[in-house]
Amino acid sequence: MDPRSWTTGTAVGPVPQRDYTALTGSVICADKISGVNSDVLNLSVSVKSVNTGRQDTATPSVDETLPSHQGPAAEMILSNKLRLIDCLSADPSFILQNVQQCNIISNRQYGNLKDLSQREETVIELIDLVISKGEKFCSLFLEVLKQPDILETYPNLNKIKW
Repeated sequence: MDPRSWTTGTAVGPVPQRDYTALTGSVICADKISGVNSDVLNLSVSVKSVNTGRQDTATPSVDETLPSHQGPAAEMILSNKLRLIDCLSADPSFILQNVQQCNIISNRQYGNLKDLSQREETVIELIDLVISKGEKFCSLFLEVLKQPDILETYPNLNKIKW
């Protein structure tokens, strides 16, 4: 079977697959995305070689998913993750209550995080959850961390350069 006859995509129906070559770290995007509303758009790339039966194109298979780009708020949280864990682990319930109140996490997520037995584990899961929700929620989380009552409860947050 000819790989060029394979189809990909199901959002608007099958799309014929095309052969493209990217050189020197280039990326080729040949799909058209329209009529989509999204807070988070993941543009990860999965690379696989296809053995077409022709000797000149038979290469070992590569299965590598490239990380998606994070926005500035998510990058800020990630770059300070260890410091945040250290600071917020002093009193995880207070930060949980504040992020729930600001609708950064749902009531169910709050309950699940509150039930974790280790303080550090609670904060790690909270940070990972916020990051997984995307840039909008990361920005809201950073705003919560800058509130006066939060800074009073977690004075070491003042040492983090935002």
